[in-house]
Amino acid sequence: MLDHSNERSVAAAPWPRPQIILDHLCFYHRGTDFGDASLRHPTAPQRLRAAAAALELDQLVYLKAEFTNRIAYPADLTPLVPGDTVLQLTPFDAEAFLLDRPRRGVLIANGDCAIGVLSDGRQALVMHLGLDCLWREDGSPTVLHHGVAHFDTAPAQLSLWLGGAIQACCHGYRLTTPREQRRHAELGQRYSPAVLPGRVRHGPRRGAFAVDHQRLAMEIAATLGVGRIDADRRCTACAGLSDPDRPGYGTFYSHTRDHAQGRERNFALVAVARAQDVREGGAP
Repeated sequence: MLDHSNERSVAAAPWPRPQIILDHLCFYHRGTDFGDASLRHPTAPQRLRAAAAALELDQLVYLKAEFTNRIAYPADLTPLVPGDTVLQLTPFDAEAFLLDRPRRGVLIANGDCAIGVLSDGRQALVMHLGLDCLWREDGSPTVLHHGVAHFDTAPAQLSLWLGGAIQACCHGYRLTTPREQRRHAELGQRYSPAVLPGRVRHGPRRGAFAVDHQRLAMEIAATLGVGRIDADRRCTACAGLSDPDRPGYGTFYSHTRDHAQGRERNFALVAVARAQDVREGGAP
């Protein structure tokens, strides 16, 4: 298992500057230097409350993502523990939450799946966009389709930011099951070759059929008419590593690469940017 002995001191450490996304939102991706963000870990609530205080948030929403196509709204929230006004949960397995005001943050505890933020400049949908959120086995609309439909404005006026994802250099499948084979065939028929760019080059899935699920999200958004699409293409499996085929953590935790050491979740948080964050330009 991974060593969490330093979590208490890590939680109290100064926060790095956020990345400013879509001009008015903050994105913090701390990997696991804040400790395991999963609620399975016993100290997670204390660390999440410390994060809310450090970032001057009066509410931190934990998105309980489970590869569905649902959107949760502020009225749907329930306290993490009875009476708690700070830590809130989406009450059903949702892939997106509506961020509609300052001082509220949305946490996605992710392992490799893309994080998406869709905004009209006033509100933002913070989305978990794993591969099975973007390819629906039953053919139903994806959470990205529902997200675009949520806004009253024309899709051309919407902006999408994507980040926090494993890239095709390290992610793919052996196509050993009928489900994987069907998904691979359908993605190849519907989308550009960039979504299925050959073979995985690094890590434990080297040689498998590569899938670029962040690119898939970009192509779906473009098909829906989204006007602006930005992406952080750093790979959660190999960013920060000089040799991606040797053991050891990089910038982020990767479930694909590091799961043998213990299942964890990265700490990824989106909030409305404070004026001082925008003035300072955010993290490089």
